[in-house]
This record gives sequence, C-alpha cells and structure tokens, in this order.
Amino acid sequence: MSYAGKWDYTINTTKSKSDGRKLMMPHQQEAVNALNAYYDLSGNCTKEQSGLLIMPTGSGKTFTTITWLMESVIPAGYRVIWFAHRQELVGQALKEFCRVAPILSEHGIKKIKILPISGQHAGMSQSSGYDINVCSIMSVATRNGMRFIRRMLGTPGARKVVVVIDEAHHAPMQSYQNVLEKIRHINPAMILLGLTATPKRLQDNQVLMKMFNVEENREKYGKGFIYEVSLQHLIQYEYLATPRYIPVNTEIHGDKVYNIDEKNIKFFEQFGELPEAVFDRIACNVARNKCIVNHYLDNRKKYGKTIIFAINKNHAEELYDIFSTAGIVCDYVVSGKTDNHDVIQAFRENAFDVLINVQILTEGADVPDIQTAFMTRETNSDSLFMQMIGRALRGPYAGGTKEAYIVDFHDKWEMLHFWFKPKDLDVFKDVDVHDIIADDKGYNEINDIVEDENYDENIELEDDENTDDENTIIPLDEFVEIYRNISKNIKTNWEVIEDLPRWPVGWYAIPNKSAVIVLNDQLEAYQDMQKYLDVLLDENRSAEFIKDNYFAECTQPSSEDVDNLLIYAQEKRELPSYYELAETDIADPHFMAQMVLEKYPDCVYDLSGRAIYWLQEKYESSSRIQSLYPQFVSYRRAVENILSAYKKAEIYNEDERKEYHLVDDYYDIEELSNEIYSAYPSLKTANVIAISWSERVVKSWLGICHKLSSDTYRIRINKLLSSPDVSREAIKYVIYHELLHANGLWAHDERFRDTEWEYPNSDQLDGELDSLANKYKIDYRELKKGYHNVGHKEKDKLKCNNHFNPEAAGVLAGYKYCQNCGYRLPESAKFCNKCGRPAIYD
Repeated sequence: MSYAGKWDYTINTTKSKSDGRKLMMPHQQEAVNALNAYYDLSGNCTKEQSGLLIMPTGSGKTFTTITWLMESVIPAGYRVIWFAHRQELVGQALKEFCRVAPILSEHGIKKIKILPISGQHAGMSQSSGYDINVCSIMSVATRNGMRFIRRMLGTPGARKVVVVIDEAHHAPMQSYQNVLEKIRHINPAMILLGLTATPKRLQDNQVLMKMFNVEENREKYGKGFIYEVSLQHLIQYEYLATPRYIPVNTEIHGDKVYNIDEKNIKFFEQFGELPEAVFDRIACNVARNKCIVNHYLDNRKKYGKTIIFAINKNHAEELYDIFSTAGIVCDYVVSGKTDNHDVIQAFRENAFDVLINVQILTEGADVPDIQTAFMTRETNSDSLFMQMIGRALRGPYAGGTKEAYIVDFHDKWEMLHFWFKPKDLDVFKDVDVHDIIADDKGYNEINDIVEDENYDENIELEDDENTDDENTIIPLDEFVEIYRNISKNIKTNWEVIEDLPRWPVGWYAIPNKSAVIVLNDQLEAYQDMQKYLDVLLDENRSAEFIKDNYFAECTQPSSEDVDNLLIYAQEKRELPSYYELAETDIADPHFMAQMVLEKYPDCVYDLSGRAIYWLQEKYESSSRIQSLYPQFVSYRRAVENILSAYKKAEIYNEDERKEYHLVDDYYDIEELSNEIYSAYPSLKTANVIAISWSERVVKSWLGICHKLSSDTYRIRINKLLSSPDVSREAIKYVIYHELLHANGLWAHDERFRDTEWEYPNSDQLDGELDSLANKYKIDYRELKKGYHNVGHKEKDKLKCNNHFNPEAAGVLAGYKYCQNCGYRLPESAKFCNKCGRPAIYD
C-alpha cells in the first residue's frame, strides 16, 4: 500500500480576489437566466432534473456554467460533481473554479473546498468532504473508483447534488452510464446538466436525447435544450473570430491512389469512416504531404500561428520532417509523447509557428491565439470537425484573433461519398464545396448531369437545401450504389475544379429575427436585390425566385433568410441595416476599452460615473452598437469585462491541515496482528516470521511484505502510521493487506481486490489512509532526519485523545463525539457523518 499526496484546494473567498470577469456577452447572461429558470434549486423536487446546454467552442461555456454554479447552486446548498472525459479538461475546469470562487463571498460563503480527480491528480479514495469534485470519468468509472462514490457525495450530496458532464456528447458511453446510475441510486433527485458545443445530429443518439430530456422538453416547451446559441450568432457579435473557409483540392484520386476495395467500402458503410489501413496510406502519400506543406509556405505570412490536425502518429512525424526540411520551425504532439505538455506550452509562448497534432488539441487544450487550422483528415464527424476548427475561432475577447483561416484539404472520391460537409455547421451555413464538377464533355453543373438519358432523376446527390428534415438524407449504402451507377452510365472522368474560398463579410440585422449572414460571394447578389427591391416587391416575387435568379452563381442563402428579408422590406420598403464584419468602431468593446483607459485611466477596476455617462453617449449615438447590444447594460458589461483583463485573480488557498503527531510504538503491532489472525484464521497459514514497524519513516509505501525464502515472509508497517491521528482499524487494514500477499495473492488483480474489499468498511479505511496528506502537515524531509520520540507522559496524553469518556460533562447518553470535528454521533458509529474521520475509540 502506498502514500497518496495532497491535491485539494481550500479557497478562502473573502481573502481571494477574482480577475474581475463578468458575464460579458448577452448570450452568457441569457444562458445563466435559462439555467435558473429550468432547474428547481429549492431542494423540494423529488425526481431527477436533467437538461442540455448548447454553447459553441469559444463562447465561454465553461466560465458561464461555473459562474452559474457559484452564484446559484453552491449558495443553495448543493454539492457539485463535474465530469470530463480527459484529464486535461479536469485541469482547465479546476483553474476556472478557483478563479471564479471569490464570487461566493458575496453570498456569505467564506470557504470552498475543491478536489481534482484524475490520473494526474487525486484518487477517488480521497474524495470525501469536498464541495466541488472535478473528475475524470475514467478515474471514477473503474471498479475501485465506484467504491467511493458514496463517500464523494457525502450527506450533502445524498440530499442535494448537481452533476455536470462537460462535452456531453460523450455521455452515452457505458462508463458515464454506470457512474450516473450509482449516483442516481444514492440521490434519485439529482440535477444533471450536460454541456456541449456540438448539437448536430443529436437526434440520432436516442440515449443522449433521453438522458437530457430533449424530446420531452420539445413537446412541452417547443425547444429541446435549456439554452442554445449558434456560432452564427457569436460571429455576428464578433465574439468569435471571423472564419475564412479555404478548401484545398489535393488533385489526388483517392479510390485509385489509396487502393479502395470492397472491404474498405463495407467498413465505410458500417462505421462511416475510413479504415485505419487507408488512413495509413493517406498519411504516407508524399505528394499529398508536400501539397500541405507547400500550401502553408505559399501563405505563411497570412496564416500566422497554425495548428495542423494530422491523421495519425506516422502522419504527424512525416509532416514534421517535411516542414523542418523546408526551414519551418515546428513541433508535434501525439498520444504517448512524453513532452506534450512542454511542447504545447512553448507553442502558447510563440516559440514556433506551426504545431502538428493528432487529437490532442481537439478539445480542451486551449491556445487562444491560433490564427489558422489545417484539416488534413477527411471525416464524417461534424462534432470532431467543429472541435478542431474551434481551436482557431477564439475571438479577441478570448485572447484570440479577429479572423481565422480554416484550411480543409480534400481528395477526389467516387466510390466513397463523404456526406458531411462544412455547410452542416452553423459557422459555414450554406457553404457547399462540392457542387461544381467538370468533365471532358463540358458538364459543369450538377443539373447538367440530369440531362443524361441513363440518369435516374429521382436520385439526389446532395441533401435538399430547402428542408431541415434529416430523414431526407440518402443512406450511405444507397450513395455507394449511386456512384457505381454514375460511373457506368457516364463515360467520363469526374473532376472537382478548384474551390473558391467563402467566408462571412457582414450581416443584415432584422429586429426579433436571426441575423442574415452574408458570405463574400453573395455580396453582389444582395446588392442587386437591394437595387431592384421595388420591382421585386411590386411583383410579389418569392424567395425561390430570388434565389434562382439573383444567387444562381454564388452560394445560395436559405429560404428562411430571404423570406425574413422580404417580410421586413414589404413593411419598410427597404432592406434592413447591413453591417460589415471587418468594420472596427465603437461597437467593438476592445476598441472602446482602450478609449476608456486613455480618457479615464483610473477605470481599470471600476467605471466611474463620468466614464459611464460618456460610454452611454457613445452607445446612444450608434445604431450598430444598439443592434448588437439591445440594452446599454449589456454593452457596458462587455467593456467592463475587457477592462477586467488588466486585473489578475489573487486566489488564497488556505492550508487547514493540522499538525501530525508521530509517537514511537503508539500501537502494539503484535496485538493488532493477533486481532487480524483471530478474525481471519486462514491468513495464519503463511509462515510470517515477523510483523513490525519499519525502522524509519518512508514515503513510498504504507506496508510492505518481503519474501525471505520459499516459505518465510516478513511484513513491515511504515512508522508514519504510528500516530494517534491514524485509527487502529486503519493499521489492521494495512496488516490484512500485506498478509494477503504473504498468502499467495501477490498481484493487485481482480481476485486480490475482491478479497481485500471484503474487509469491513474497506472504502472508508482506504479513504482515511489516502487522505492523510490532505488532513495533516506531513513533512517527510523532517521526519526522515530522525524519529521523534516523546516521553511516556506525553505519549499517554496523546493516547487518551483516542479514548472516549461517556461520563464527561455535556455528553448525552447513547452518543459519542468525533475526536476530529466534535460532531455528535450514535455510540455505534464507526465513522463521522460530517468529516468522514473514523470514530473508533480504544
């Protein structure tokens, strides 16, 4: 048995100072309002409450949710359990909890205890008595981790608990299901909140829909989610970087070059992705890799800080070699590479411009000032694609860039059809990069192909752009058959000509309607629509007519967007106000924050009355600001949030640990061993020649069993445990553990654990031993210098601390009191219900 270190945080909220951040943007406050309206935090609800919050990458999802937890949930007496599927996300959420914690002082809460749990933090055995547990699901879902869920919840959590699942699209995993079922058994009225940035295709996952009551909510309230904000909305508010989508055709015919066969097709039909063997062939294609590197070299100045999402480890290494040979200082991170953390930190600090990675920075690992993302792997996963491009979409408010380039490398395919395209994402709505084709006979549009006499007019090559019904999408097996028929019937080579980059350049602001985003290739069409607006209105032209005649040579807008423009124009006889995304003026809170500091230098911490009055004048003079921020308070809050960046959080992590008492031979090892033999006589069959205290304090183990010969064993118990601060049962449990080894159970396998956990209250005792560093100041360096002996009188005095006197003044009949926190307990209690400390007296 080994020693567990200290990982917990006890934050004194009255001494700490936050970094001054507030819920800056309207969507963040709207999300908090929606959460408060959705959940009943009174504690009177007798059934589970669950819901899903949709906020895109870069929108402040984590900060917004944690602010809600600190302002509403913790003050209402709830214990919080935050789950993530990777330990990097655990570390990020932990930092956010610490930075936001000072908010609690406004609610009269002076201290908050937080414990991170993952392979790099604390273990589940230490999770007792914490207000907030930030957990890696893989640490909780193990057989060992599941033992401690009851301790983690404690009495507060058994009554009131809020469980948050970050990146909730992973929640249908069996690990999550097992853990939630255990929590649900302890607290049937738990509150479950899912967070995700990827709402697309959620309706395909019935487990997810049911977990978060999506369908039930839709039937009751007309919407399935607690709150949802789209990427389009955030781009309109300039909260995210303006995305510029650059599709790059590699000119490689994938079917031939990568040797696609029937087996590959069947795999694709079943899983919707390419087999790893095909990915390996793509990764090693020299021409394709040089295309990627050359494209970067041709645009190096424009692309700036670039993240490259490689296919696999081999691909990352290949690209690294080619980039390095070309004179580009770069590095790469892949799973298992020992210096990943250092490489990412160097990239943050701009030590080099290009970082190649394989699914390390798809979620959570935040480098906000990335300018460009290279997508070198074709995928049918919209959620994976969104997570990857999200790395480059951090806007100025999040320390990112004003614009971002999403460079998408794609090959030519005939036998396989990747049905997912960037147009499926809100940020690239209506973008279709595969509509234009060409061949030797002059076919240059999809519609030209329909003229072929052998072509089946009922076949749809693209999703119907006029409907959101995903049931109209042709199944994958039909797509494969379609492409086979086309290859037979049209005796030409299909080629995709060079795709044109598309990106948002502005928007039309329509009151009480979603903004109409304008792409660069649509701008002239909208201007023509404005020019001939009177004719269009007088002739009562439909949205379809306008799309067919004005947008025939560019990306077509949605019918809903055109209808909204026409409805507005019919009343006003003009199109609504149009705003340029590239325009920099006082609507940009960053720009205004700089002006405030120049004019009122003392306003870093609080806006003065004069500054507020001046800011309101600017607000009232700009229709653009008012279209972005319907109320002045929203705009003011946005400016204050930028100003708060000049402040840094000052977190006071209070050390509440007590002094640890070390007493020579505090427990009689022989006596404790005999008690174990008496309770478990079968363990005495091993030839153990001695069970004794170790000669010195050690840090690496609590107990150890040495095999001296084929038939003899010696067990030592760490002198560290010779203390009144450790219960007798905990020492006996360590002896029991080592005796199992002496009796043939050497490996810590399933059989060993099943036997070990048969010991009464083994989970409580594991928790006690593993939490020593969290509860006591244990300085191993000092302890190793020499054993601290005490006199007999002091030893007897310390020992009496472990005795209970039922005749003492104030003691009620039938009760005893925890020697750690003083909490009143029944005489039969073995552990304190309040602090979890053993309540076993000599």
